[in-house]
Amino acid sequence: MFFIHLLIALALYLWAVSQSLDLVGSYLGGIENVQTLPLSVYGWIVVIGCLLVFLTVILEQLKSYGIMFMLSRIVLELSLLAVTLLSVGSLFFGWGYMKNSWLDFIPVIFVPYLGIFIAMVMFRLCDFNYPYKKRVAFYVLFSWASGAVVFIHLL
Repeated sequence: MFFIHLLIALALYLWAVSQSLDLVGSYLGGIENVQTLPLSVYGWIVVIGCLLVFLTVILEQLKSYGIMFMLSRIVLELSLLAVTLLSVGSLFFGWGYMKNSWLDFIPVIFVPYLGIFIAMVMFRLCDFNYPYKKRVAFYVLFSWASGAVVFIHLL
């Protein structure tokens, strides 16, 4: 699945190049948007995460294990995709434009990791034997490695 996420990141990059997007301008606009977001947006993200866990508990009581598993899988896959895009994007902007997205987008960086944590809790509720730990560990280590590479490169 990691290679599919890398292919999605490559396709997004090729799409941006084919559309002649100003990547540095988009990066700077993204920093402005992140800095002007009110704190309540992040609070609502946490509330939505809690509601997803609560929905999983309700579905467990209703014995709707298929829906629980599908919902948990969707949250996990989207969060892992976001971590991959964040890691590859940080490598791209760190190497190509000398920008450190790990520091520039600090509040947004924690959202995919929150999604991974919520998905792990949801999986724990619906199927505690589901093998998600190795995948999550690989993606987290990949993001830490990309962060280390960017920090070392920018020194």
